Amino acid sequence: MYTGATIINPEASNSLNIFKIDKDEYINEYKKLTKIVHKNKGNIIMQLTEIGLNLESGKQVLYGPSKVKNPFFDEISNEISKEQILKVQDNFAKAALRAKKAEFDGIEIHSAHLNLLSQFLSPEFNKRNDEYGGSDENRAKFLVETIRKIRKVVGEDFIISLKLNSYDGDKYKNGITENGFLTACKLAEQNGVDIINVSGDWDQQKPKPKNPMFLQATKKLAEVVKIPVVLLGGIRDIETMEEILNSSNIRYFGIVRPLICEPDIIKRWKNGDRAKSKCITCNGCSRNHSTTCVLNKKKNNIY
Repeated sequence: MYTGATIINPEASNSLNIFKIDKDEYINEYKKLTKIVHKNKGNIIMQLTEIGLNLESGKQVLYGPSKVKNPFFDEISNEISKEQILKVQDNFAKAALRAKKAEFDGIEIHSAHLNLLSQFLSPEFNKRNDEYGGSDENRAKFLVETIRKIRKVVGEDFIISLKLNSYDGDKYKNGITENGFLTACKLAEQNGVDIINVSGDWDQQKPKPKNPMFLQATKKLAEVVKIPVVLLGGIRDIETMEEILNSSNIRYFGIVRPLICEPDIIKRWKNGDRAKSKCITCNGCSRNHSTTCVLNKKKNNIY
C-alpha cells in the first residue's frame, strides 16, 4: 500500500492538510503506522512530493521550471534556480531517509499531476535553455538526479517507486509527449527506480477514456522497461484485470477509490465473490480529500 502525498519541504505551505515528513520529529509517529501495517503482514510505501509552493517572508511564493502560469494558481511561477533545485533534491533524499528510519518499505517519488517534478517533464511548463530543458533527456535531468541522491542515502535494499504523468491534460497542448514519458521512465529505471506507477490528468480528457484510463501508455511502457509497471485509474473488476494480464506485459494494478468504497474488496474477491466494485467513480472522496465514500454512512478509517 501507498500513503497519500507527503510534503518534504520544511518551508512549504500545508493548506491541503496532508502528511509531512520534513522533520526528524515525525519518524517515531510514523513508526506507529508502519508497525500496524507490518503486524498485519502488509507493506507500505511513503509517497514524497514537492508541489512547488513555498513560504517566503510570510508570503506564498510559487516556483516552477520557468516563468509561466502556474497550473493551480492564477499567477506566474518564479523560475527555480539551480541552487534551489539542489535544495529540493536534498529535501527528497532527507525525507526518504526519514521514511526508511520510520520502517517504511520504500518511498515513491511523486512526479505526476503537474507538481514541480512533473512540470519539469512537460514542455508546456519547462521553457528552460540550460541543462534542465530543451530536450526530453534534459527535462528528465532534475528527476534523474533526485533518484540518484535518494538511492545513495537509502541503499540498494530499499524500494524506490515513481509516479508520473503519461498525459498532462487536454488543456495543455504542449504537455508531456509519449516520447518524453517513455524517455523519463527508461532513465528512471537505469538510475535505480524499482517500480513505475503510470498516471495522468484523466479529468480533462475529452472524450472520456474507457477504463482503465492509462491502459495504452502503461502497455507501451511495459514493453520497454524490465521493472514492474503499475496500471491504475478506473479498475473496478476482476475480469478486466485478467484480460489485461493475458494480453500484455502488465502484471500489477493499483486501486484506490474502490478501497474507500469497500475496504474489504480484495478479501471479497479472494474469497470468490467476483462482483464488480460498488464504486461508481463519482469522485466525491477525491473532491473532499476524504476517506469517506458517499455510498457509505460509516467512515472508513483507512489511514
